Amino acid sequence: MLAAVAIVSWLFSASRLTHLSVFTIETVHIYGADADIIPSLEASALQALEGNYLGIFSRGSSFTYPVRDIVRRIKSASERIATVEVKRNNLHELAVSVTEKAPAALVCANLPDFSGNTISFSDLDTCYFADASGYIFMPAPSFSGQVYNRYYIPEISDMASSTRPVLGMRATSTAEFNALQSVYEQTSAAGINVAAILMKAGGEYELYAHNPTRQTSELAVIYFNNARPFSEELANLISFWDKVSVAARAGKEKPVFEYIDVRYGSNVFYRKVR
Repeated sequence: MLAAVAIVSWLFSASRLTHLSVFTIETVHIYGADADIIPSLEASALQALEGNYLGIFSRGSSFTYPVRDIVRRIKSASERIATVEVKRNNLHELAVSVTEKAPAALVCANLPDFSGNTISFSDLDTCYFADASGYIFMPAPSFSGQVYNRYYIPEISDMASSTRPVLGMRATSTAEFNALQSVYEQTSAAGINVAAILMKAGGEYELYAHNPTRQTSELAVIYFNNARPFSEELANLISFWDKVSVAARAGKEKPVFEYIDVRYGSNVFYRKVR
């Protein structure tokens, strides 16, 4: 009985201690976030401090504040948050440092708008930033241009609804997204100036690239798919492109392609505009 009384007394004393105003957290400061989302992040953190654990210990005490719940609520408050670190400034303040996600690509939920044989980047595009896993976390401004790898995925708008907005969706599976990012990087490294990639149904893709002559703004459409590894199709494309580029630099031929098709093994099919 004495032990039980001691335990109850200890719990009562500890509970009272956590409820003392001298130990109550009153302010949360957010660092590292853009100004437009700071109020919502602060509000989420303060909500995590409300109430008690098991009706006994205060969640708002500087000794017992819920770090994991604060992190969870802040990440839920904005899709743009990547990491959260919570520290106590003093007995009445928490300092929460966050980092926002870095855009890895631009994802547009519409078909490309062509002006002749070039893509027009306009306000009509409904585009978003996606992180390295393909997670869509933020609307993108119309002036983003070709700063980021650009994907057109019209199926996203079909899947979105009032209960399932585009923000918070994945552009595609992380594996497919990473594979396409690799295609982008390798083609660019090979000297192919990529404007965008269109993802179509059934594992079909269109890559829009500036013609190898570099004397025209017209784009060539490069068809590829996932029926065979991207690496094989990419190797055939780069080999073909190198031969054409060498001939163009030598002045032997300066073709402008309408399309190049690398979906059929080592055979590369193409059509010239001129």
